[in-house]
Amino acid sequence: MIRTDRQWMNVRLRDGFLTDEFEAGIEKFVDFAQRHPELMDGTKIRCPCNDRKCQNQSFQELDIVRFHLAKNGFVRASPAVIQILQHPKPNFGSQK
Repeated sequence: MIRTDRQWMNVRLRDGFLTDEFEAGIEKFVDFAQRHPELMDGTKIRCPCNDRKCQNQSFQELDIVRFHLAKNGFVRASPAVIQILQHPKPNFGSQK
């Protein structure tokens, strides 16, 4: 079962093997991306793996994304990105 808190993203390996939870999470991520064509480039989706060449910057075929995530895990969001995700309208100070 996938935890809604996404902690499964941080538990990729156990005893040197992919966890069942992580593998299921990869499939849920790919399914989600496929249901949102506005996030795709044709049949490709952005690869959120931790490899410096990807990190949500490059579009890859679905099987490549699955492989990259299994091999590299998800890129970790910086504290600034996490804050933006939690508060989509950041306060940059009042303007007069």
